[in-house]
Amino acid sequence: MNLVRRRVLTDALCPECKVQPEDTQHALWSCPILQDVWKVNFGKLVANTSSSSSFLEVLERATADKPSLDFFAMTLAEIWQRRNRAHVGEPTVPVCQVAPKATSALQEFQQLCPIHPVIPRTARAVKWRPPFAPCVKANFDGAIFSQDGLASTDVIIRNEQGLVMAALSQQIPSPTSVEMVEVLAAR
Repeated sequence: MNLVRRRVLTDALCPECKVQPEDTQHALWSCPILQDVWKVNFGKLVANTSSSSSFLEVLERATADKPSLDFFAMTLAEIWQRRNRAHVGEPTVPVCQVAPKATSALQEFQQLCPIHPVIPRTARAVKWRPPFAPCVKANFDGAIFSQDGLASTDVIIRNEQGLVMAALSQQIPSPTSVEMVEVLAAR
């Protein structure tokens, strides 16, 4: 729906179910295509959020269940990546593979980072923090515009005071995957 508002897309209809407009709540939580993923793995959360009107409400309820929060986050990430691949015409995994892929990703993460910080329940948004002097911090992102066959890589570098030291926004020919755009932005 945001892309329709910005006139990037002309139709807000969900490309998966083709029934409802695709907003955040629908794309990540309430699309009928995702029903089994959520019911099988988060049945209690589904029951507790049946009357939720926004994804933020779902997210707030999910953060209350600390033991399953990591798996919830990985499941969301897999759904988001699957959705983005579908939007740019890349092959996607079947919905029945979302939970196993999330489990595998979570296990890999836990092996790489056995002790990771827990974000307090009261945290609502990520806040940028400056680096310690004399370091600088580089934030980067990439986006694909498949209709034009182009991609964009964006970088901003700030010092310990948060002042911009350098910035880049570059249009490039569209690479083969979303991941590759991110890699090029990092480079």
